Amino acid sequence: MKPAKIILILLIVTATLLLGPFSADSIALETGEGEQTDQGENQEGWLDLWTRVQKIRLDRMKEFLKLDEKTMDMLAPRLNQLDKKKKEIGKERLFLMKQLKQSTKHSTKNEQLQDTLRRLEENQAALEILNQEHKGLLKTHLTLEQQAKYILFQRAFKEELRDIIQKERGAAKGGR
Repeated sequence: MKPAKIILILLIVTATLLLGPFSADSIALETGEGEQTDQGENQEGWLDLWTRVQKIRLDRMKEFLKLDEKTMDMLAPRLNQLDKKKKEIGKERLFLMKQLKQSTKHSTKNEQLQDTLRRLEENQAALEILNQEHKGLLKTHLTLEQQAKYILFQRAFKEELRDIIQKERGAAKGGR
C-alpha cells in the first residue's frame, strides 16, 4: 500500500475517534472501509497515531484553558477514558450501520431489522450517558470560563483535524 494511502487511512481513523460516532459513520462510508491488507500493522499505526493526537490535544487544551498541573493530572486520564469508551461505541455504531445498510439491500426479516434498530437506540443511549459524564466532569473541575473555552477548543481542534484530512485526501488523489 502506498504511504499516502496509509497516512490518509490513519488520519481518517484519528478523525473518526475525535469527531465522534456520527461523523464516524459518514467518514467510514466515504473511505470504503476494509481496504487494508495488513490490519495488524495498520491497527498498531492507528493506535500510535491516536495516542500522539491525544497527547497533542491534551497539551493544547492545557495551554488554551490555562490549566494547572493538578487539574490536568485529574482531567487527562478521565477524558482519555471517556474518549476510549466513545471510540468503542462509535465502532459498534459503524458495525450496526453497516448491518442496517445491508439489511435494506436484502430481504431481511422484520425481527432482524427490529433487533438492529433496538441496538442502535441502545448505542445512542450509551453515547448520551457518556456525554453527560463528560459534561459533569468538566463542570466539576473547570470554571465557567474554562468550560466555555473548552467548547471552543474542541471545535477548533476538530476543524483543524478536518482540514488536515481534506488536504491529505487531495494530496492522495493527486498521486502523491
